[in-house]
Amino acid sequence: DSILDQANGKIILLNYNNQTNVEYLIEKLGSITKGFVVYFGVRSTASSYQESVLNIKYDNGYSNLIGNEGYFECLVNEDVYNEYLSYLENDIEIEFEVYVGYSIELKESKNIIGLYDNKYTDQEIIIGAHYDGVDCPAANDNASGTATMLELARVISENKLNYDIRFIAFGSEELGLHGSSNYVDTLTEDEISNIEYVINLDMVGVGDELGIFKATEESDTELVELADKIAEKNNVNHNVYTMGRSDHVPFDYYGIKSIMLLYQEDLNYHTENDTYENLLESNIENDNIKNVLNLVMRIVNKINCGFQTKSEINEAA
Repeated sequence: DSILDQANGKIILLNYNNQTNVEYLIEKLGSITKGFVVYFGVRSTASSYQESVLNIKYDNGYSNLIGNEGYFECLVNEDVYNEYLSYLENDIEIEFEVYVGYSIELKESKNIIGLYDNKYTDQEIIIGAHYDGVDCPAANDNASGTATMLELARVISENKLNYDIRFIAFGSEELGLHGSSNYVDTLTEDEISNIEYVINLDMVGVGDELGIFKATEESDTELVELADKIAEKNNVNHNVYTMGRSDHVPFDYYGIKSIMLLYQEDLNYHTENDTYENLLESNIENDNIKNVLNLVMRIVNKINCGFQTKSEINEAA
């Protein structure tokens, strides 16, 4: 409530680098704020984001300013962000003149859901991946995650598990996590309590280090620690990070134990070079998707054995 009170009628300065649920906050606070000024922080694969300033177009054709009547989001570079931050820290008033030319076209997006139903319990694990992409081939972001999820569904369907497994291809992730947010927001309290874990697969095809991500510094670490232990014991080059972007975030907001698996770095992120050929080259060298498939199956199998305590995590895999 204090955040809502402070945000009401204000322009919010956000730094992606602080690893909060930025996109989810934007969606939830957008109706009461006048707008957001966003710095993406350390994101070397998205130089067009870092270089954007007011009234400058991205190299790939996206404007750095989006919005509608009474509301806007503006992406700025580090220098502009630090300038605005110093103003706020010194109680210096900032004046904004924002001119937005836009058109609105309503479109429908859908989540596509499949269920492995063990018939004996309502407790479930969600394995998800967004199937939308930006205006490029989108092979790694995120055909790689969607294809990996489908292969997991095939393999898991041939096994006997003690949990339900729900496979969700989320729509409209690139527009602000709309698919995953809508899904979890419309669940009942009982349905939310039935979700034990969420594993989100995003950009798993390119890079030489697998990132195991929690949504915030305050997120529950049980699933993160399990994935970390399994990856370490199976010699997967990996590290644990925090990232408040992608479809694990709305579930974390509701207190559901969630992780994202993402290989890094992909220098072709959100460009016309995000192609099957580049994805294939990285997989031949690093076994990216194979590593993710094996890791998720080991996580699912360990959960299936019924681990409940932190001490059991140390014996994982």
